[in-house]
Amino acid sequence: YDVNSLYPSVMKNNIFPTGQIFEFFGDLTILKDFTELYWIADAKVSTKKDLYQPYLQIHWDTGNGIRTISPNGSFNMNINCTEYFNSLSDYNIIFNKGYLFSKSEFIFKDFITDFYNLRKEYERSDPMNLIAKLIMNSLYGRFGMKPIFASHKFIKNQDLVKFIENKEIYDVYELDDISLVSYKDNKLISKDSISVSISSAVTSYARIFMSKFKKNKNFNLYYTDTDSIFVDKPLTSNLISSELGDFKLEYIFKDIIFLGPKIYGGYIRGDDYSNNYICKVKGFKESSNIDYDLFKSLLNKDKTINLSHIKWFRRIESSSIEMKNQLYELQKTSNKREFVYKNNIAVNTKAYYI
Repeated sequence: YDVNSLYPSVMKNNIFPTGQIFEFFGDLTILKDFTELYWIADAKVSTKKDLYQPYLQIHWDTGNGIRTISPNGSFNMNINCTEYFNSLSDYNIIFNKGYLFSKSEFIFKDFITDFYNLRKEYERSDPMNLIAKLIMNSLYGRFGMKPIFASHKFIKNQDLVKFIENKEIYDVYELDDISLVSYKDNKLISKDSISVSISSAVTSYARIFMSKFKKNKNFNLYYTDTDSIFVDKPLTSNLISSELGDFKLEYIFKDIIFLGPKIYGGYIRGDDYSNNYICKVKGFKESSNIDYDLFKSLLNKDKTINLSHIKWFRRIESSSIEMKNQLYELQKTSNKREFVYKNNIAVNTKAYYI
């Protein structure tokens, strides 16, 4: 099952932190109107017991990049008040410090309603459907952007050192005897449309919605993503519709393997196996061509499969697009599953640790 427009749905009918911000230190629960306030706090958190499917999420440095994890045990995190009240049955939470906000109701209600109705007027293949979808889904992220924008300028290489010595540089592209320089421009700083607290609230409400299906004892949850669940029995009819925030049934699988986030494959229920195979591997566009038995073999320790596909690379200095055959290697080792990109020169690699 997939949720119909998860982020827009939680934006439509919820309360959001707005107005003047106040910093606080210590235990906020001593205030009489504690439950009526909107706050975001730095807190020490611990699970009351080892949870089969923990649902509070933090960013964690693995040594090979930042990952989002849901741990058992003790950890520190920034938590919204909405997630705090949703998790008290499973977690102990002690405040260190944080921020208090005013509250505004339904600030996105009309906006989301209009664009969702517009989207429904058009078929999924119609550009207007996609445009309406992108506007709804990207709105929350605009509030979380850095309020600093880059300027770009062509500079002769002989003048480059003098130009960059007093500027914060983002990128430099060498183009023969000149360079294209991207740099921080203080004249373009704007905070008019920035509110990290609103972006944080949107994702918090979305995680709360999905946590209801991680804590649900009525079915087994095999896999979940930002807005999808794979469960072993049908959801109740009141959760299914084409309306905003309800679920839609995408597939019923007869056999499926989950290897990691956005890496799974299986057969949809039906008699014709040749036309009912679905395989998803993040970053690999030809995943449907991976043989299922080969994909399933990655459940075995130290098993590796090598795949290849064509990727396009921009070359600004020559104003061209370059196509290279990429080797995509999937491997399960004794303590991790490693997913590595390698080009045919085998110089640069990018790894995903699951």
